[in-house]
Amino acid sequence: LWAVLFWLNVLAARRESVAAIVRAHWARFGRHFYTRHDYEGIAADAAAGLMAHLRGRLAALPGTALAPGLVVETADDFAYHDPVDGSTSAGQGIRIRFAGGSRLV
Repeated sequence: LWAVLFWLNVLAARRESVAAIVRAHWARFGRHFYTRHDYEGIAADAAAGLMAHLRGRLAALPGTALAPGLVVETADDFAYHDPVDGSTSAGQGIRIRFAGGSRLV
């Protein structure tokens, strides 16, 4: 609901269509891509093995060119540190950041 109200406010303030706003954003900042793949049907031991393999390779990834113009800048296993209670939630996802600002989670 808040997202809808936000967009209605943006449309009223800018007096432009959503398509015009998005095209102007793309012209200024470039296109953004998001895709998500969930694999609920995969065996837990296979998934755990894959993640362990990826975690084991993180330290070696920085500086690696995965494709022309796609060089790994940093790679880590994200952990969330709660500022309120001081707890840490480890293993929240593998992050790979590329030169130029792109990332893979």
